Amino acid sequence: MALGPIGSLAASARATLVRRDAEPPVPTRPGTVLVLSGGAALGAAQAGMVRVLLDAGIVPDAVVGVSAGAINGAHVAFHPTPEAGEQLEDLWRSLSTYGVIGGRGSWAWNVLRLRTGAFPAEGLRHELEEAVGEHSDVADSPTELHIGTTHLASGDPVFHTSGPLVDVLLASSALPGLFPAVDLPDPSGRHAGLHVDGAVTAILPITYALALEPRHVWVLDVSGAVRATAAYHPGSLDLVSNGFALALKRQVGLGDAGHDPRVTCISLRMRPAAKLRSVLDFDHTEDLIEAGRREAEEGLAHAFALRPDLIPGSAARSHGDRTA
Repeated sequence: MALGPIGSLAASARATLVRRDAEPPVPTRPGTVLVLSGGAALGAAQAGMVRVLLDAGIVPDAVVGVSAGAINGAHVAFHPTPEAGEQLEDLWRSLSTYGVIGGRGSWAWNVLRLRTGAFPAEGLRHELEEAVGEHSDVADSPTELHIGTTHLASGDPVFHTSGPLVDVLLASSALPGLFPAVDLPDPSGRHAGLHVDGAVTAILPITYALALEPRHVWVLDVSGAVRATAAYHPGSLDLVSNGFALALKRQVGLGDAGHDPRVTCISLRMRPAAKLRSVLDFDHTEDLIEAGRREAEEGLAHAFALRPDLIPGSAARSHGDRTA
């Protein structure tokens, strides 16, 4: 029997309670890993952060992303060029609330039809297809790419390094109760079936990134600022806010990992998000991009002052590479 939006959200909650940690990835020892959190429309701020890092010469050897961070991460992984940051910002400028979720009529119609999500996935799928262009598989990216989803039946976080690119991105962004779960294949058979938003079980997957045994991890986190949006408050009946509240409450991937000396985290402050009606409000993209840039510029200046070896091309880093 099909699950309605509320049923899908409840199923995700049950899956989260039985969640097991993601299987550690096969270590590839990349030099630099970029970790991108979920955050829906706040992904625009993350795009501004990405541009600053790329402009500073920080080009990742591997990218780990969930939800909006998976979309941003896929762009970086498939376009490892200095122009990628500006192109990513333009991608976010092209998005609109209506284009992603449709109007109120689509919400009501989906609820009446007992679809697994309140909003149809067609708008988001179209936007993703436009964004990825001719690329069809996660494994085709020039830069190693790990996209996080949540396997609905087991509650396991799953990180995909291959598979149909648009479908995997769609699943990674399918916040339970909001967008329909996505059926994904799994050659091993363990995680075949329906998948939902990777942020449900690993909204900030630092531990997973550290299992790759990198030299350094740059984390661009916009997830916490979700709490500042107008619809996010205790007792809210908003499906989107409740979904993110669940994800943030069950946040996986921080703990001691956030204090690992290999990790530098740049986070979005609350104030820029306060203008948003909800995390699906795409009407403040330019302000968010600018806020993300400022955060990243300040974060980089602080990180470089503490760790000159992190400066791309620095003598200290070159010496570290020779002695590693």
